[in-house]
Amino acid sequence: AGILPWLRDFTDMPLGVYPNLGYLASHRWRFDERIGLDEYAALALEWREEGAQIVGGCCGTTPGHIAAAAKALAGTKPGRRRARENGHDRTSDLGGVVPETPPQPWLDDKGRTLFPLPFPELMVDPGVFVPTHGSYLLWKHLFLEGIGAGETCLDVGCGCGILSVQLGLNGAARVHAIDIDRNAVANTLANGFRNGVADRMTGEDVDLYQWEPTERFELIAASLYQMPVDPYEEPTGHRPLDYWGRSLLDHFVALLPHLLADGGRALVMQLSIVGQHRTAELLEKAGFNARVVDFAFFPFGPIFDANKEQIVRVEQLSDAFHLTPGGDDVMVAYLLEVTRDSAGTR
Repeated sequence: AGILPWLRDFTDMPLGVYPNLGYLASHRWRFDERIGLDEYAALALEWREEGAQIVGGCCGTTPGHIAAAAKALAGTKPGRRRARENGHDRTSDLGGVVPETPPQPWLDDKGRTLFPLPFPELMVDPGVFVPTHGSYLLWKHLFLEGIGAGETCLDVGCGCGILSVQLGLNGAARVHAIDIDRNAVANTLANGFRNGVADRMTGEDVDLYQWEPTERFELIAASLYQMPVDPYEEPTGHRPLDYWGRSLLDHFVALLPHLLADGGRALVMQLSIVGQHRTAELLEKAGFNARVVDFAFFPFGPIFDANKEQIVRVEQLSDAFHLTPGGDDVMVAYLLEVTRDSAGTR
């Protein structure tokens, strides 16, 4: 449906249709017996209204189908009916306006339209970390739950600002965006301006390993880099060798008691390839509880493929894991909600 009037925009040649009644499945033709003579005749009239000048039939049609179509089409003229476009009723050369009821949009529980998705306007500057599946998982949770309204928020590892901007759109009182890359912080603040929330955003280039927090936040969002790396292949530097792929995550957990306000919560993305036991151990020691609020699947991609040997090594030595459906390497991205244990340390 709809192809005939589109073709007519490009040619004055005769247009014809000869549809199949069936389909090929597992090297065998399967006939569609639901389309009887009357149904085929009704379809033929629709094709005629769209502009068909020749109507026939291919695999699965019978002389009876063709005869029924010929009888229905006798005395008719080809039209040029178009499908509904841009909110306007389609028109037909056969009968003027063809009224249509606008389809109901897809909405979420809050009545917001989901198609197209109201995604923030984001530009990713050259060299700035592009959002990953884990970042999108956290963004989706912020969007669906409207989290952050009226709260002081911290975005750890802000990148281009996908989380900071959404927190601002959710009505956060203030969002402080930090990243080790100064250009990423600038990119985040610029995207805040693009989305009309820059007045509630601040930014700071921060190395978590050197940072001494002076403020606590009611909501923290963190989508941190996690990658097991063979230390023999990693250049020598001031950073700890990330054999287990979780050095940054562990250091962030150590900072949480100094960052999270009483009654606050942290939303933390963790990959399955770095294990759960160590995370649970560190959180419990610091006086926090964690629960999984969502999860998604995260294909390896080139960077993870390049470190696959080390990832497998870590999985053999810990509870880390990934999936291999059909031979494809896929990890799981978990979204954790971390809160203070009321009986734990402060």
